[in-house]
Amino acid sequence: MHGIILSKLANFVQTEFPESYFSALCDETTLSRYLKPLNRQVPEKEVQTILSTLSYQTGQPIRQILEHFGRHIAPDLIETSMYFSPMEHDWQLGDLLNHAIRTIHEQLKKHNPTLAPPDLSIDILDDSDIRIIYKSNKRLCAFLIGIVKGTAAYLDTRISIIEDVCMHRGDNQCVIEVRVINRHDHLDESSRWMNLISDKSEDRKTIRLVNEFQGVPISSVSQVITDQQESLTLTVTKPHAALLKETSQTFISVEGLPKALCARISQVRAEGKVTLHDLCECEYSLTKRNAVRIIPPNMVTVELDGEGTAVGELTNVSKTGLAALFRENIGFDQGFSPRLNLTFGLTLQHGAPPVNVTTEGQVIHIHQDDPQFLVRIQFLNMESKNRQIVERFILRRQLEVMNELKKKM
Repeated sequence: MHGIILSKLANFVQTEFPESYFSALCDETTLSRYLKPLNRQVPEKEVQTILSTLSYQTGQPIRQILEHFGRHIAPDLIETSMYFSPMEHDWQLGDLLNHAIRTIHEQLKKHNPTLAPPDLSIDILDDSDIRIIYKSNKRLCAFLIGIVKGTAAYLDTRISIIEDVCMHRGDNQCVIEVRVINRHDHLDESSRWMNLISDKSEDRKTIRLVNEFQGVPISSVSQVITDQQESLTLTVTKPHAALLKETSQTFISVEGLPKALCARISQVRAEGKVTLHDLCECEYSLTKRNAVRIIPPNMVTVELDGEGTAVGELTNVSKTGLAALFRENIGFDQGFSPRLNLTFGLTLQHGAPPVNVTTEGQVIHIHQDDPQFLVRIQFLNMESKNRQIVERFILRRQLEVMNELKKKM
């Protein structure tokens, strides 16, 4: 990744996340070293460490962070590459993507003539369909998809994206199919989903609004009140309505539908009425949730490279790693991140003995909290069976946390 793009990533973290995230990211990684000067290439290993640490901090997968980052910088990339308004020249999405991405690569090559841009082609098939073919050993297709979505939003254009061919699934390239949805078609689609939800509600099918707050999925059963041409009003619990005021969209789970729906929130009333518009089908998984950090009363044993073992008390666990308190510094000097072998136990059922998980790990941060050390460790090369144990444990704790939160609301 080029230093200029990394500086955009730093700005993204500062803008989109709490201030403490950026400070911690600078403390735990080499990010600050590469912000000045900008005209140099950042080693891929360093970029991966920065992204992994941000993933651990936020609980979001790296792919989700990259897409969000792409959406964030798209307007800036467009405006710095254009000497005129694309609207004035009647440029459409494909035209703007072609120009902006080509200009970005030209600017980066000026700073680094040896830079090899990715193998990328953007084909405008017709007025509505665009095919993007991307190939790079960096496999940053999520970042590219984010730029596409951000560019569409810049043009106030609604799109759908399908990526059936992807290097992350073993293919030798990524094929991103983009379709522009015109306003009339979108209204027809949104109205169709509104009518379906109204019919399901009349048939006493379960309809739930689902949102994540601080990484915890919160949902409530809803009932349709009114179904108008361009909006839908439903009831939710009053505590859920209060939480919905903090966001601009919600996901809808409808009994009998295999996929979730996404809707924009028009209005939230204190009595528990929510008005939605712009309904569409989406890829949000209602069963696969982001990891919730948990606090189990368990211990973790680590094998130190040539230095014996150390035992610490787990403070939290996520799908990507864990944190634990140790009585000794297990090795994090001058940016050196030791590889470790970890063994820890997780209780999958109430009253049952813990199930042991063994995996490799890498220390990404140590904080001295006298007389103890708080150590954050990222999982590496975790076997499928161990990952399933962690995921089952997190799901169990998610349900417990959700119940605890609902009692407090």
